[in-house]
Amino acid sequence: MIKMVALVAIMMVVYSAGAFACYEVGKYIDNKIDNEIENFDDCVAAGYSVIQVYPRVCVDSNGNTYAEEIEQFIN
Repeated sequence: MIKMVALVAIMMVVYSAGAFACYEVGKYIDNKIDNEIENFDDCVAAGYSVIQVYPRVCVDSNGNTYAEEIEQFIN
């Protein structure tokens, strides 16, 4: 019985350590991607959502918005 309790305790510690490591790695990756976004195209390439307005707007995970630059041709 004691061996079973010890085994369960060890498994819980290993699981908790793995979950924490995954969380920290994910947070690091998100911050790294967010720091590399400088314009609308970068935001879209990173996979963030685009609001379908004119001009289109991309919103990153921190709530920063990047508007699409539209070239206007005047005849």
